Amino acid sequence: MTWILSNPFYCGYITSSMIPGEMIKGHHPAIIDVETFLLVNEIKQQNAITGIPKNLEHEELPLKVFMRDAASKSPFTGYFNKPKKLYYYKTRDKGTKVNISARKLHQQYLEVLGKFEYNKKYKFKLEELLKEKLQAQVITNPADEQQSKKRISELKNQLDQIEERFVLGEITKEQYNKFSQKYSENIKELQQELSQNKNLSSNLEKAIEKGLSIAENISQLWVSAKYFEKQKLQYLVFPEGMQYDKKNNTVRTRRVSTIFSEIAAQTRVLEDEKKDNLEEDCLFGSKVGWTGFEPATPCTPYKCATGLRHHPNISNSPKGLQI
Repeated sequence: MTWILSNPFYCGYITSSMIPGEMIKGHHPAIIDVETFLLVNEIKQQNAITGIPKNLEHEELPLKVFMRDAASKSPFTGYFNKPKKLYYYKTRDKGTKVNISARKLHQQYLEVLGKFEYNKKYKFKLEELLKEKLQAQVITNPADEQQSKKRISELKNQLDQIEERFVLGEITKEQYNKFSQKYSENIKELQQELSQNKNLSSNLEKAIEKGLSIAENISQLWVSAKYFEKQKLQYLVFPEGMQYDKKNNTVRTRRVSTIFSEIAAQTRVLEDEKKDNLEEDCLFGSKVGWTGFEPATPCTPYKCATGLRHHPNISNSPKGLQI
């Protein structure tokens, strides 16, 4: 964005190495006004790190930007401390002074990831519970589906009647076009809803299966992944990133992907059943949450993608897509 806003070409001018230091007014239309162009270049020149090459893909610092300071909301960047020979995260914005060892922050993050892992003996039971719970949220019940099919049949009959009346000259062409278009659009919408419902059911089962496969050993999966794969996994589980609370020395999040939050919740249900203790409300939104967590808002269950390149159950989905 900075490159575009500070490029003379987009301001309507042309530069050339044959005439260094000069800009010629071009015949092409400008998409950036002169005031904005000058303002951006002034800000750019005031930036103390302008022109300094940056390495944005440090394998040792995968939580950059993804992690923010809880107090200032400033995103973390990172650096290498040569005397200590250690990597550190620090807040990026001016006036903020939060530093933490990458090793310590990674350990806290792994502890959070570990809360999504489950005992393999619960896998099939978890799959059944997740299907039952999530399908109730995203799949239309049979009664509604039957009602939609009945409505489609009625609209098709009405469409046939209008066509017959038009052929017999009982209504004008304008009247026929108006009502036939209306009925056709209603039929199309209902058919799309029915089709989407079937796709959601199929996609949800696949998402649950892949989500369970990822959660089974998610900590080690993150440790062994490369930089971009780590980033994808982070945003897959925590779409809005995470925050580091310096005062309490904890990491927390406001939002967890639905499938992962339900995996953790239903695992605790199964463990409580084994202990004959079902009194505790163990959903993410309960008043008593995990240490370092705020009540989480689950993502939309059916917006699913499962993401990493080097895991057999994860594909190349972009950052921020959700299970």
